[in-house]
Amino acid sequence: MTQSNEFTQQAKENALWAMAWQTMEFQKFYEQYLNQVSPEVSLPVGFVDNVFVVMESDPKTGVMVKNYAKNAQYTGTFAVPVIAGAGIVIAALFLLGTHIKFYRNSDGKWEFLVEHTAAQSEILEKIVEALVRIMNSK
Repeated sequence: MTQSNEFTQQAKENALWAMAWQTMEFQKFYEQYLNQVSPEVSLPVGFVDNVFVVMESDPKTGVMVKNYAKNAQYTGTFAVPVIAGAGIVIAALFLLGTHIKFYRNSDGKWEFLVEHTAAQSEILEKIVEALVRIMNSK
């Protein structure tokens, strides 16, 4: 699956961030996991692109994520100040909840399980690898 280059990186980040905040549950989720991700986290190259591709290819979220990105890129409707990497990681975890399950093992390390076997499983595996590095680096 190819990555979407139709939108800027900032538009993709804004779209993911805005989509997560559209649900009432996200604020609680965000507060619960905010202290689990280092605020200074640097997102791995391709992380946002990969999350965006998964959201874009999902029939439930594809149109919505493209609309959010288009608005963020062209009209500024959903544009927000630069979002910290930790915020994007938490939004990604929330939005990918139907694809990836995560939990702490007995050693206190985060583990991730891809539960969705779809065409984008290779991309999901890349996302999981990045999440393992990010979440277990703190």
